[in-house]
Amino acid sequence: MRALLLFLGISLALGSVAASAQQGQLPAGMTMHRIQAGTLDANGWAPASSTGGGFSLKIPCTFNDFTMDQSAANSIVLKSHTVGCLRQDQRKFSATRFQYRNGAKAAKEYFDRNASGEGWGKDAELKKLTFKGKPAVDVTVKNAERCGVLRYVLLQADMIMMAVEAPVATCEGLKAQVVEFFGSLNVEAQ
Repeated sequence: MRALLLFLGISLALGSVAASAQQGQLPAGMTMHRIQAGTLDANGWAPASSTGGGFSLKIPCTFNDFTMDQSAANSIVLKSHTVGCLRQDQRKFSATRFQYRNGAKAAKEYFDRNASGEGWGKDAELKKLTFKGKPAVDVTVKNAERCGVLRYVLLQADMIMMAVEAPVATCEGLKAQVVEFFGSLNVEAQ
């Protein structure tokens, strides 16, 4: 269930929000830094960096770069910084840095929930790992229509979530893109 809600959120952020931004209509608290940014190399990948999130990566599509400021609301997340895209083949790639209202304590709590499998359902596959010296967990999910892999990386007071999602018909060919996308993440100290 959590995976379906997450994928829905990514879809909204990468598809309809970009269209709304082009018309000058953004959700409350959203700052759209760039729309359809980046130049693809010969292999179809673009270097991307988050304007406010302190991270960079390679992404296989032109991308949107935006920040959600929820400091006025009573939410767990204070700000989120996202770089992502929705490709024509309906594959979605995103990376989001979550800055929590309660800092390191909240980041660790939400990381631990994901690492334990809480809320993912019995069919989710979890793999704990260390990514560039930081605790991480990969979560692989699949339903009748979509498949995806998420990586959570725990930073000191923040967490980065990377997500790759695709129609189930293209799941078999997704692994190489997941490996390259996840492996390209670089995080600056904040």
